[in-house]
Amino acid sequence: MYRFGIEIRWGIVFSIAIVAWTALERVLGLHDVHLEQHATYTWLFAIVAISIYLAALYQRRNALEQVMSWKDGFKSGMVLTMVVVLLSPLTQWVIHTLISPTYLENLRAYVVMHNLATPEQAQAHYTLRSYIMMSILSTLAMGTLTSAVSALIMRKGGTRSSDASND
Repeated sequence: MYRFGIEIRWGIVFSIAIVAWTALERVLGLHDVHLEQHATYTWLFAIVAISIYLAALYQRRNALEQVMSWKDGFKSGMVLTMVVVLLSPLTQWVIHTLISPTYLENLRAYVVMHNLATPEQAQAHYTLRSYIMMSILSTLAMGTLTSAVSALIMRKGGTRSSDASND
């Protein structure tokens, strides 16, 4: 039987990494004084994200006795992705309520000041609810892509006995 303890643990690690990364962004001023640089630097989290996926798939491959097909790796990555998706509302709540409670307000002011949106558009678009939805959708998209690429990198051929311990 295929158990998902590895993916659940790494999904939790991933969610904690998101919160820690956001705290670092806030400390560095990317949520207020250097808000214009936020979009540029937030992409660096991709390095952390890919590293976490590769570590999870490496651990899964070890549990599969060093034999993992692309399908096994992709399945593992997608379970990890679903854990992160399920934790997304909580993660976003922690980020926007506890870590950086003024971020959305600052972002609304920034887009209005730079004529990127009207005050009404900014108020409607930059909300906790929209960030939760955006987080879910972007996690699904990027998690699928990262799962596919990570599985390709981590696959290792051979034959695996069907009764191998998978957790």
